[in-house]
Amino acid sequence: KDVEVTLVHRGKQVLQYATEHNRNSGLERLKAAGVNIMTSTSVEEILPWEGEATTSGSLTLDALNKQKCIVKLSSSTDKDTNEGDSTFSIPATLLLWTAGATPTSDRNTGIRNSILPRDVMGRILTSPTLNVKEHPNVYAIGDCSRPKKVPYAATAQVAMQQATVASWNV
Repeated sequence: KDVEVTLVHRGKQVLQYATEHNRNSGLERLKAAGVNIMTSTSVEEILPWEGEATTSGSLTLDALNKQKCIVKLSSSTDKDTNEGDSTFSIPATLLLWTAGATPTSDRNTGIRNSILPRDVMGRILTSPTLNVKEHPNVYAIGDCSRPKKVPYAATAQVAMQQATVASWNV
């Protein structure tokens, strides 16, 4: 099967706080695995999949298409002036959200624009397997998710443990 993996990162470079050696090693491994890396790009909105037109004009509603979503993105060549801004969308069969629930600006409202169920604090409601019940191919980990009634602490340790759980369940 042909699988495309896209990593969307708001910053100018991935792993910006890592040492140069670790950052370069990580980027080399991602590129060797065929991961498409988009930097200076923000998720603006998650939209439901609307189906694909067939030759008869009807919607294709097979099991896979029912689980797809559209990820609306914006990229900027200059984050200070928003010069060179462009907005575009990509389809996703599996979405793993790790960006947090709180927007960094009015322009980048991200997950708060989505159709995903959230609690009053903006965290995505997930099952214990960390996928969204209504959208089983959407996973959320870290402080942007709430897999149980009492939220876990918003720490890197929790997010790392959840990453293992989510990857196993994917």
